Amino acid sequence: VCARSNLEVGHYDTTGVDTEITGFAITQIASGKDAIAHLASCFFFDTIESDYKLKFVKRGGAVVATIGQDDLAAAGKDSSGDYWIHTRAQGQELPIQVNVKCSDQNSSYQDAMAYSWRNVRSIATVHSAHKETMEAPVVMSLTQAHNVAATWLFTVWSERDAYQSALGWQYLHLDPADNVTVGLDNGDQYTVRITSTELGGDYNIKVAFVGEDMDVYTPHVAEGEMDTGSGYRSAVPSVVGARLVFLDTPLLVDSHNTGGNGTRVYYGAGPYGA
Repeated sequence: VCARSNLEVGHYDTTGVDTEITGFAITQIASGKDAIAHLASCFFFDTIESDYKLKFVKRGGAVVATIGQDDLAAAGKDSSGDYWIHTRAQGQELPIQVNVKCSDQNSSYQDAMAYSWRNVRSIATVHSAHKETMEAPVVMSLTQAHNVAATWLFTVWSERDAYQSALGWQYLHLDPADNVTVGLDNGDQYTVRITSTELGGDYNIKVAFVGEDMDVYTPHVAEGEMDTGSGYRSAVPSVVGARLVFLDTPLLVDSHNTGGNGTRVYYGAGPYGA
């Protein structure tokens, strides 16, 4: 994408991302930024500018710095303000389910959808009915799509906690997308990801963070462990007569519940006629 956008090789660095994909569709005129944003939403990396280069940083990396309370300063114009400003998004605004639409590599690239949802049965711990759907112009298996949905769902809830502070010039080496640990004198520890930095004329750095959980970027389900329910075959040869019988049965396994996004059909095969 960078090459097609006429960026010279020395102007960008892709060593931070190493995921290989089966296919990526660009179906309309769009900027390189928009095309990369689609990939970033599926494969969880951030695009930053550092050392006069465009860099792509994969999420879930190691913590690169530990910041103590003595190094935090007020982030606002008032120097007497709070040195660690914490805001939390309302749970009702966050999704209870994330759907991912993609091209299924195991069904001749037909449109397909996988989803992940938070359990709200019995005793509700999440007071939200909001669902989000992500259109991913990427070729992947339904297992991969499910992992993308699950990762996005957990990431959104991790990032509901946002923070602001200011740091001194000794932290000039930190870039957006870096993971750091902030420790307060009361014993509280925060693992956060830097989302933006703003350097002032006095080398005071205004920094914004969001909560980060590195474990969410590990695939939740391995390929082959999940019943995707596609059951698709590009061609079914027929050499003998067949009789179709629909079985009027309830779901046999709880994992067959598609949440209203599809229909399950049970079928069997055996000799018929002589």
